[in-house]
Amino acid sequence: MARSRLDLNDVRLLMKVVEHRSFTAAAKITGIPKSTLSQRVAALEDAVGTALLRRNSRSLSLTEAGEVLLPHARAIEEMARDAETALLDRGRELAGTLRVTTSFALSQFALAPLVPKFLRRHPKVVVQMSVTNRYVDLIGEGYDMGVRAHGEPLQDSGLVQRVIARTPWSLLAAPGWVAENGPIHSPDDLTGKDVLFWTVDAEPPSWTLCKGDSRSTILLEPRMVTADMATLRAAAVVGGGVTALPHYICLAALEAGDLLHVLPGWHVLTSSISILMPSRRHTSRLTRAFSDYLAEEVAPLAAKTPRLAG
Repeated sequence: MARSRLDLNDVRLLMKVVEHRSFTAAAKITGIPKSTLSQRVAALEDAVGTALLRRNSRSLSLTEAGEVLLPHARAIEEMARDAETALLDRGRELAGTLRVTTSFALSQFALAPLVPKFLRRHPKVVVQMSVTNRYVDLIGEGYDMGVRAHGEPLQDSGLVQRVIARTPWSLLAAPGWVAENGPIHSPDDLTGKDVLFWTVDAEPPSWTLCKGDSRSTILLEPRMVTADMATLRAAAVVGGGVTALPHYICLAALEAGDLLHVLPGWHVLTSSISILMPSRRHTSRLTRAFSDYLAEEVAPLAAKTPRLAG
């Protein structure tokens, strides 16, 4: 005889009994008679062919089979709540305050031009953006979202991580600097040149340049070191030396002719831009909408090729 399918309503009733630790307490919370709850759990046990609860006069606990079923039951409950929320939210205007933290470079060169466009679409939304390069505890400090650029994969912090863009870093210098110091034809030509170096605490300073299958690591003696990309960009524009920056930082300067590519075709590394969120389960509709918006808008910005002046 074929075993009957699980009744999902019975699974949810089992969760209520487990959550409130007795049939009596679950009956009071749900308004379902204790005898009915007992019958439905018994029917569920018949359906799976094994006991799910251990019962005695003083306590109630899950059997091994019950422990296997419980996380799946919770997932079903969560999906049901999400489906209900999605149906209720359908057509409802986005509203509320979104607390976002990001770095200085991402704020200035990526998010600042994009956030107003999102706000025009959603007049009842407010974005509070905290701009800092320090480590931020999203959960402890009450943020809905963090937007970060990173070279190496982020450590598994328990946060929901969504990579929304990848962007190469190119070598750049002002036209005047190139005219004064001569063209650079190979990575070795960078030795002894004025270098503006982005770092947090790299030791020793170096660039590993890549072009196809070719790789070349160059040890550097930087004339200027900073973790602020806007500062490096400004210093390069006035002829301070060669620097390496991600494309989205230098697009406007390249298009205006204020910077030139040094060693076209070579790149230093490819970094990622990721969205971090505290929990998928408790992600609000507004947070999801802003995350999807950034995923749509940031990726083409990060990969954009400049329209060169002249």
